[in-house]
Order: sequence, then structure tokens, then C-alpha cells
Amino acid sequence: MSDKPVLYLIDGSSQMYRAYHAPVRTAEGGLLRNAQGRPTNAVYIFVTMLRKLLNEHKPEYIAASFDLPGRTFRDDLVTDYKANRTPMPDELAEQIPMVHAACEALGVPILTSERYEADDVIGTLAVKAAAAGFDVAIVTMDKDFFQLVGDGIRVFNPRDDGTWYDAAGVKEKFGVAPDQVVDVMALMGDTIDNIKGVPGIGDKGARELISKYGTLDNLIAHATELPGKRYREPLLAHTDDARQSRELARIRTDVPVDFEPEPLRYRGASRERCFQIFNELAFRTIVAEYAPTASTISKSYRLVNTPEALRDLAARLKSAGRFALRVLPDRPSAMLASVVGFAFSTSPRDADYVPVGHRALGESSSMPIAAVVDALRPVLEDTAVPKVGHDLKFDAVMLARLGVTLRGLDLDTMIASYLVDATRSAHRIEDLALEHTSYKALTEEDVCGRGAKALSLAELPPEAAVDYACERADLAGQLSPVFQNLLAKEELREVYDTLELPLIPVLVAVERAGVRLDAPALAAQSQRIDQELARRTKDIYDLAG
Repeated sequence: MSDKPVLYLIDGSSQMYRAYHAPVRTAEGGLLRNAQGRPTNAVYIFVTMLRKLLNEHKPEYIAASFDLPGRTFRDDLVTDYKANRTPMPDELAEQIPMVHAACEALGVPILTSERYEADDVIGTLAVKAAAAGFDVAIVTMDKDFFQLVGDGIRVFNPRDDGTWYDAAGVKEKFGVAPDQVVDVMALMGDTIDNIKGVPGIGDKGARELISKYGTLDNLIAHATELPGKRYREPLLAHTDDARQSRELARIRTDVPVDFEPEPLRYRGASRERCFQIFNELAFRTIVAEYAPTASTISKSYRLVNTPEALRDLAARLKSAGRFALRVLPDRPSAMLASVVGFAFSTSPRDADYVPVGHRALGESSSMPIAAVVDALRPVLEDTAVPKVGHDLKFDAVMLARLGVTLRGLDLDTMIASYLVDATRSAHRIEDLALEHTSYKALTEEDVCGRGAKALSLAELPPEAAVDYACERADLAGQLSPVFQNLLAKEELREVYDTLELPLIPVLVAVERAGVRLDAPALAAQSQRIDQELARRTKDIYDLAG
């Protein structure tokens, strides 16, 4: 393409049909379905294709077109147009509204016209856009569109890595120039659309004849001169069928649809609408990209870094009567880590972060940890104020190392998640938040970076960590009633209250005390095992000869 603006036109109906028939199935071989049992495979593949196109090509202008139900002008030309086509499967028909909704949610407008097919709408828009100074990319796997290729108009097949077709590409792929494609189709016909063509003339013969005579009209004018009966007789007998087939196969470029560039300018997807649709369709690998985040929701996350604000926080925690908390470490091990800060939440999307261990260059807003511990100790040790969290044992160990005994333990959402689903591979708060609150939480990598260049939380300024820190407490608080209900539903509340919850202080004490090892005894046992292994290895080789 040139430096002209590019308009992408998506052959929606064709892509949707191909998506439905794509070999994407469940492990049992059935169609993908959402929680309500509705089929979703066509929507999923269509959305995957469209997202790939948007991400890789970053279109400035884009639109899609779909066939409308009902008769078209082609049905007026012949009574049996598309009569051979198998009726649309009910499972596909049910997905059409979802495909349309997903397309528009992703920011792609849909243009249609009564009594015309999507091909004709695309053909008209392509010609008008090219005339207006645009380059046009028709996104389709349908060879019919080769007839439109010309100055400023190309076809893009999105399959695999994608293939572009200009005039030379059409000639190489189809065997004739773009302006000859419809004449070839008039001869060879189309069994799917019940376009008759000329009996006895297949695709190879059609290409040879049109390549030699240039056009269908010129071929018909010289039909009597064709050597042999193979092509001459059927062509003479079916001249009208050939002309009619050409009209059926020709993509119209005079549909009453206007080309207005500005409404087709791509402005991005609607995050809210995409999340709603993909969540409903259970597209879990996609929905996370559109879930609400700290940067898109209305929230109140505060940095507490003055004595006055600290006293106010302690009073609010006491008066709230219940709160969620998280102790933020500078490394994973509770017995080795230093405290970077404390996060608290008393209501959804409302939280406070008290920084105490940030050491970023020029950092001066961290509070003295001793002063923070003194101010918060009474409420942390108050058994009358229940505390919830995600991995309360970790928090309790960190606090115990500071001389604080965390009392009033209530719900640990990590333990509750394990009780509800022990087969789950992990119980990360980020995953649980997305699943149960439809919220995409920040990860430590999002905040601290990845790989060799990753920083610890302590190396960040508090302002850069406040959202991440506050989320740890806020989300634990939001998940608490969810897991309260799940524990009750699964009749696991007694197990939590009588077994898991009382075990937390015990495990805290065990972790703090550690386990004494008899190193000499372990070394002797290791030596005995090595000797036995060597003896058995020798026996094996001896037996093998």
C-alpha cells in the first residue's frame, strides 16, 4: 500500500461461516459453549481473527458487512439462486447476534443494505473509497472478491500469517487478470450458490478460454470457431446461462450505501462492552484484557505518610469494626523479608497504604516503622475487630517479627479458595479477583518489572506502589463475602472454623520456631542411600551381562 489512508473492509458473513466450521472443539468433540449452554465457537474464532487483524495491522479506517436475512436482487434474477446451499445450522444462526455485537464492541462498525449481499456492500464501499483517495484492503478468504482488485484495492486473506493479493497476485493465484475473474466464474459456475455456468466447462477450461479470448462476450462471439465439440457445443447451447451466471457472480458496486470516512475511523474497542460480552460468552483467555483495572475504575486509594493521617487511619479501622489487611514484603519469604508497607481496607474500592520500607532514590515519604507499629498495634491485636486477608499466616508471621500478635483472625480467602476447590493449581488473589469480582488486578510484575531488570517493591517510590498495595487489601475484602457464601454453600464453614482457622496461629508459631535438623544423621543416611544405589546398579549390570 502507498501512503494513502487505508480502509479495511471485512467480509463478515464469509468469515463467520468459516469460523463456525473451523476445527475448534471441546475435548469431547462438541462445540464450544458458555455456562448457559449456548454455542460460541463461531463467535470465538471470529473474535480471534478480528483481534489479530486489529493488533497486527492497526487500521486507521475499518468496517464490516454481513448478509441480511431475506431476498436479494439476485433472487429476482433466478428463482433458484442458492437453492443448493445447505440451510444454516441452528447453532450458527444462534450466534449471529453475538458475532455482530462482538464486532461492534471491538470498534468495527457494520454496514449493510436491504436486498444486497455483503459482497455488494463491500464492493461499493471499496470502489467509492478508492475513488476518494483511499487504499482498500478487503479482508476475506473468498475468491469472488478477486474481481474487484485494481488500483487502490487489494484482497487480504487473513488465514495463518495472511496473504495479500494485488493484480499480479490474482493472476498468479487465479490464472487470469482481476477484470476477467467474473467471466471465468460465469463459465465454471458455482454449485454452492447454484450459479449454473456452462456444463462441461470447469475451472481449468474456463481460465484457458478467457485467457485466450479475453472476455466472455468475445468468447461467445467466436463460439462457432472453437475446435472440437468439448467446449463449442455446450457454450452455444448455454449462452444465456453463461450471461446470467455472470450477472449473478458479478459483485455490484452501485449499492445505495454512502462512503463517509469519519464514521469508519477506528477509535478502539469499548472495554466495558467487550468485557460484558466476552464474560457472558466465557472467553476467559480474552476477557482479562478488557476487565476493569485500577486505572479505569472509580476508587479511593490513599497514601498515609503523616502522623495525623496515621492516627486517623487507626481510628477508622477501630470504628469500622472489621477490615482487610496485607503486609507488603520486599521478598517472598515471611521469615526473611523486610516490611515495605501496610495496606488496609474497610469497604470496596477504598483502601489506605502506609509505606515504611521504600528506599527509592530521593524517597522521603516512608514513615518510621516503629511509629507505625505503635499506632496500629492496638487495633491489630484487638480480638473484637475481625481481620480478613489473603494468606493471613504470612501477614501474622511478618507482624510477629515486629512484636505484634495479629488477633481477631476471620476469613482467609486463600484458604477458603483451597477448601472450595482443592484441585486448583494456584489460589492467587489476581485470579480470584478476575473470576469472582470481574476485576483485573495488578501483578507484582506489572509494578516491579520482569526478568533481570525487575526491582523489588522496596525500590519503588510509594506513589508507584500505592495501587498495587491497596488492591491486596481491597480485593481480599471484596472476596471475603464471596467465599463466605461459597463455604456455606459447600457446607465447608465448619471445616474452616474448627480446623483451618485455628491452625493459622499454630503454623505461625511453627514457622517462626523452625524445624531443628540433625545434619550428621541426614548426612549418614544420604551416604547409606548412595552406597545402596551403587550396589543395586552393579547388580543390574551384572544381570544384564
